[in-house]
Amino acid sequence: MFYKLPEFKKFSLKKYYSAVSEVTKVIHPGWPILTSHAPDKMLNELIILLEKSLSLNLAEKLRVLNSHMLSMYQVDALIDVFREERLEFEALMKEEKHAIYELVQTSLLDWNGILLPRLILGPHMEISSAGISDFSSEHTQKSSR
Repeated sequence: MFYKLPEFKKFSLKKYYSAVSEVTKVIHPGWPILTSHAPDKMLNELIILLEKSLSLNLAEKLRVLNSHMLSMYQVDALIDVFREERLEFEALMKEEKHAIYELVQTSLLDWNGILLPRLILGPHMEISSAGISDFSSEHTQKSSR
């Protein structure tokens, strides 16, 4: 399930983008994005493109995953943006390979270390260095005081 980043000399952005992703097989059904009005195939593509996105940071990726009821038009537009992003980064590879390699490293650390566990456990789970906790029950307890 994890893409193993090769050493810098062997790094290829095309290989990174084409690496098989199984995130759509393990995503918890409670994520708001899954309530979108688009076919599953489109949602799967959007989530995989989101996983490989180098322009969005962790918080921005979470915002997309927490989007409720996106229309098919919105999902299609996001897919187009992420496809265009890939082309732009591929065009920059000759001049900016080192910077892109660092972006991939950061993206992989964020995705595999923080987002992937939350995707599997569900949007209500909070992951920190202290472990995993149920965000919804903590939030409910605080708001009921």
